[in-house]
Amino acid sequence: MSPVAVNQMLTGKQPQLLATKILPPRSAAGLIDRPRLLGLTAQLEEKQLVVIKAAAGFGKTSLALAWADNLRQSGNSVAWIALDSDDNEPTRFLFYVAHALRRACDGVGEAAISQISEFFFLVPVNTIVATLINELADSEDEIYLFLDDYHWIIHPEIHDALSFLLRHAPSQFHLVLTARTEPPLPLAQLRAQNRVAFSSMRILARWIPPKSGCCARRPRVGRRCCGSSLPPPLSRDKISSGTCTGCLARYAQSAPISTRCSTACHTTWSNS
Repeated sequence: MSPVAVNQMLTGKQPQLLATKILPPRSAAGLIDRPRLLGLTAQLEEKQLVVIKAAAGFGKTSLALAWADNLRQSGNSVAWIALDSDDNEPTRFLFYVAHALRRACDGVGEAAISQISEFFFLVPVNTIVATLINELADSEDEIYLFLDDYHWIIHPEIHDALSFLLRHAPSQFHLVLTARTEPPLPLAQLRAQNRVAFSSMRILARWIPPKSGCCARRPRVGRRCCGSSLPPPLSRDKISSGTCTGCLARYAQSAPISTRCSTACHTTWSNS
C-alpha cells in the first residue's frame, strides 16, 4: 500500500481528487500520424477489454490518446485515468474510477462517490463496484474507460475488483488498459468469449511507398536495434541537400517514439 493510502487510513481522511489525473494529457507535437493503428478504433466497440502492452517509450499512451480522441469525436463517453503508484489502494483507485466516469457520462459514478465519501474505507470494495455496474447499466451510451499505466497497480484486491467489473458490466462498457506487462485479469474467459483484444507494439522499419529518385529502390536493411531492423544511416549529402525527403521520412519512422519522432509500429491485434 502506498504511503498516501496508509496516511489516509490512519487519519480517516477521504482521498483528495487531483483533477489532472482524470484529464487526458495533450498529445505531443511532432508525432507522425499512424492511420493503420487509428483505424482500429472502429473495432473497440466489439471488445470489452483492450490491452495495449509494450515497454516504456513505445507509444502506448500516444495510441490510447488517439483512440480516445476518435471515440469522443464519434459521440462516445470517454473516461481517462493516469495511474501512478499512489493509486495502488482499492478505495482510492475506485474513487478515481467513479470520478472519471462521472466526468465522462452524467449520472454514472455519483452513487459510488457518495458511498466512498460517507463510509470511505469501511465500505466493501465489491459493493462500490456493484454500485458502478448498476450505474453503467442505466446509461445508454457507449462508455470507454482508459486506464493509463496500469502496471503501477499490483494490489490483488484491485485486480479482483476489475475482474468483477468485467464479468458483470453491461455490454456498452469497454475497458482499455495500457501497461508494460500483461495484467492479471480473467483473460482466458474473455478470450473464450472473444471479448478481449491485445495490441502489442514492436519497433520495425516501415517504409513510405517509393515515389522517385533514390526512393524508387528499397534500401537494404541496416543495423538492428531492440530486435528490429533499422534502415542504413543517411549520408550527409542526402540530409544536407534535402533532395531525398522520402529517405529522411523512412528513417524517422523507424526511430523509437522516445526520440520525439513517431515510430511506425507493427500492431498485433488478436485474442491471444
